[in-house]
Parts: sequence; C-alpha cells; structure tokens
Amino acid sequence: MTLQPTLSAASKEAGRARHQKFQLGLGFPLILMGSISVIVHKEKMGWPHFTSLHSKVGLVTLILLVLQAVAGAASLWGKGVAVGGEDRGKSLWKWHRLLGYMILPMLLVTVLLGGTTTYWAKMNTNLAGRIVAYYVAPAYALIALWGRVRIHKMPQLGFT
Repeated sequence: MTLQPTLSAASKEAGRARHQKFQLGLGFPLILMGSISVIVHKEKMGWPHFTSLHSKVGLVTLILLVLQAVAGAASLWGKGVAVGGEDRGKSLWKWHRLLGYMILPMLLVTVLLGGTTTYWAKMNTNLAGRIVAYYVAPAYALIALWGRVRIHKMPQLGFT
C-alpha cells in the first residue's frame, strides 16, 4: 500500500524502497520468528503441529508469503534477470500486487483465528479486548486499505 498512488518516478522509487524495507526488514522476519517460536515450543512440549484452523491457515499464508517475497525479489532485483529481464519483471508486478491483496486478508484471518479460538488467547485475554483487537480493528484496516486499491492495475482475469 505504500507504493500507491504515486505521482512521479521518484515517489514510485521511494515507495518501492519503503515497501521492501518494511516487508523484508520487519514484517516477514517477525512473522517467521513467531512461526518458528511456536513450532519450537510445540516440539519441546511434545504437542502435535498444525492441528487447529489457525495453524493451517497460518501455514498456507506463510507459504504464500515466502513465494510472494521470492517472486517480488526475482522480478525487481538485478533488473529482473531471474525472470527474464526488466520488462518481464515489470509485467509480473500486477500479479505480485494481486497476491499481496489476497495475502493481507489471510494474515488478518490467521491473527483473528489465533486470537479468538486458541486456548491461550481465551485464558489470557478478555472478551471485549478480543472483539476490538480481532474483529473491529481488522475490519477498519480492510476498509481503509480498500480505498487505496487500484483495480485498474490488477491483471485482467477475463471475468465479465
């Protein structure tokens, strides 16, 4: 969302740099560390993995995030040489954008499921806090972000 709308090449480049720093420098590492810590904890306790809907949706989302990061880097770094060159790399950006728009709600659903259905969350948080944190705030975030979506920059899927 930090990439749009842009008014000049300079603002587009600044947005790309912010996007990359945030995603690769903060967002992805935090999600990865959280996921690894849960896996390690469950392993130490001898508990089974991926038994809840939260964990299954989270796993699918994490896999998509890894694919998204690899595809984004491949299409941009080294002028897109990994995907066949700069023009081919730029042609993939619309798909990167679409997948990003799909991943964001999946991230919010994963958090919602973790905060509302897990034993830990139910024992350590109150109902009002869970409602605000896992229903109201994400709904507001999605509404706010929807205003920045640029449908015309999406791939044309042939639906009419």
